[in-house]
Amino acid sequence: MEEIIDIHVHILPEVDDGSPSLEESLKMLENAEEEGIVEMLCVSHYIKGLYEPAKSTLEKLTRELQPHTRIKLHPGFEVMADPDFSEEEYRKFSINETYLLLEFPHFSLNPVVLEIFKKMNLSVVLVHAERYPSLIKNLALMQELKKHNFLFQLNAGSLLENPSFISLVKNGIIDIIASDAHSFRPFNMRRAYEMVKKKLGLWKARELFYENPKKILKEER
Repeated sequence: MEEIIDIHVHILPEVDDGSPSLEESLKMLENAEEEGIVEMLCVSHYIKGLYEPAKSTLEKLTRELQPHTRIKLHPGFEVMADPDFSEEEYRKFSINETYLLLEFPHFSLNPVVLEIFKKMNLSVVLVHAERYPSLIKNLALMQELKKHNFLFQLNAGSLLENPSFISLVKNGIIDIIASDAHSFRPFNMRRAYEMVKKKLGLWKARELFYENPKKILKEER
């Protein structure tokens, strides 16, 4: 079974809407191992006024989960875009001060905020990019953002539910496929991997499910 790295998993207990308990987190880890996941970014939402966990809390919870699995675990944030945050504040939420996992409210891209990110010395990973209709219907905009260190992550479950998204993968627009797993949302990574492998080849599946995620965890651009 080919190895998979998942950079978007809400598995830490009681920090956001991902896992309500340690027991649920352990069940998720079992499922992840069955999927062939060997490395994982354990993220929490950071949404001002709703979920505001400290980085030290995520690190502690990740350390406590590690002895229960063979999967190599890393702590991280999925940050809700906020025009009041400075680049320095965003950098605090980044992975290795290089990559920022970002989402926008109401599944709508704020053009003003987008311009701010274009000027930042961070690589922005826009998570579940398929949730932004104004984006995925505008290939030129996606290509323009990629010139400004934007990467696009597609949810595995979304690809399975809407196979037409494979065109974005084929065109090189999608950089990473991840699960966005919660206790109520399965990983779906193995099925999505096999789908990409069948339609686009092993090299493309490995790029999306292993090589590109590995670069983020290794602080490479």
